[in-house]
Amino acid sequence: MTNLRLEAARMNSETAVLTSTEWDILSNRLPGLASITGMLNHFQPLLLPSGGDLPADGFYIILEGEVAISRSGEEIARLGSYDFFFEEQLALPELQTDLQAVAALNTKLLKLGKTQWELLPKELREEAKRILFIGDLLNVHMHDFQQPINCCNITAVAFAL
Repeated sequence: MTNLRLEAARMNSETAVLTSTEWDILSNRLPGLASITGMLNHFQPLLLPSGGDLPADGFYIILEGEVAISRSGEEIARLGSYDFFFEEQLALPELQTDLQAVAALNTKLLKLGKTQWELLPKELREEAKRILFIGDLLNVHMHDFQQPINCCNITAVAFAL
């Protein structure tokens, strides 16, 4: 059922383009990312009229609506407009997450999938990584630990506080 909902979202993507107001808000919320020339043009707009599960296969930004983040069936965070999640999936493709993301009815999102991310020039990806990852969390993972840190778990727990 999830795949059907995401297919419907892709079919509705033409109606999910950013308005100038949404662009302004998004630019203010993620100024560094918006400042990378053409970066946001690589995101796919999604409109989920029926809501649904969102696979952890890319970086999502919520434009309208809500997304519940849960672990083992227990909701640990509820995200709203201009929140983002699963960003670590871009930088750490081998990372497995035990989190589930479920969009509410009529949720409008932007998604940068792993495939689209890999098609970006390396310089653009490196600049985006510096902007997206708060502090040195990614560097800690890359340099100090042998096992991956589930950044999304940390992010979701932080939102729940």
